[in-house]
Amino acid sequence: MERPHVPPQVRPQVYVINLARSPDRLAFIAERLDRAGLKWRRVEAVDGRALGDPPWPDFDEFSFRYLWGMPPHANELGCYLSHHRAMQAFLATDEPFAVILEDDAAVTEELREVMDDLVAHAGEWDIVKLESRHWGMPVTMRQLGKGRRLVAYTQRSTGSTAYIVNRKAAAAYTRKLLPMRLPYDHAFDQVWRYGIRMRGVLPRPVHGGGFPSDIGYRTREAARRGFSRRVVAPFYRGQIEIARVLHYLIRDPVWLMWLVNTAKAKVHERSA
Repeated sequence: MERPHVPPQVRPQVYVINLARSPDRLAFIAERLDRAGLKWRRVEAVDGRALGDPPWPDFDEFSFRYLWGMPPHANELGCYLSHHRAMQAFLATDEPFAVILEDDAAVTEELREVMDDLVAHAGEWDIVKLESRHWGMPVTMRQLGKGRRLVAYTQRSTGSTAYIVNRKAAAAYTRKLLPMRLPYDHAFDQVWRYGIRMRGVLPRPVHGGGFPSDIGYRTREAARRGFSRRVVAPFYRGQIEIARVLHYLIRDPVWLMWLVNTAKAKVHERSA
């Protein structure tokens, strides 16, 4: 596949979400982005430690407890609001795309080429995950450079360490993300609520886990399996997976697109 030519001034800017108390994380990711020749800017993360005790603004505690089945955690809200802030920062510019990274993202040297590929095929997506934590049953939409694929995840594929968005997606998210009812990577994964097309890239050009999580972990007592955890949350998550299947069958029919692309490829092979 011939490499697309994307002028540096068109290449998306990277927004790095970083807490003021984490300069080591900023140095870690800045060194890798600079080495890749990518322009970036820091977005001040919302520090959960500074939020105090609930109730919190922009947070629906009742829904969170019963849909997620866990007690609230201030650092989760801080993470959620930080991504919302990063998208607002992007929308305050006139740029068509932005890459949003958490500061523990382990960026590979191929990220710049992946960004160029995605910009060259910008009409085929609204948001693309550059990292994810589950298999997600990917369906190939397009071949990219160096053996990479643009895919649609037809099952759950959470993770919000790294992604690229266009203005349509960022505007939809900033309008509809608040108040918080779920952890961020689960909320933004429900694309049918926002009317956008989500894709992914495989193999992934970014990996998570460069540092321990800043969110922290609940104690066993805090995460005990009450009624909501055992009954309500599983029922809700089942509904979400049904909504996901319907979305990819009707609103964003990736299986039909996959069949069409496969048929075209076979015709091309026969005529070659």
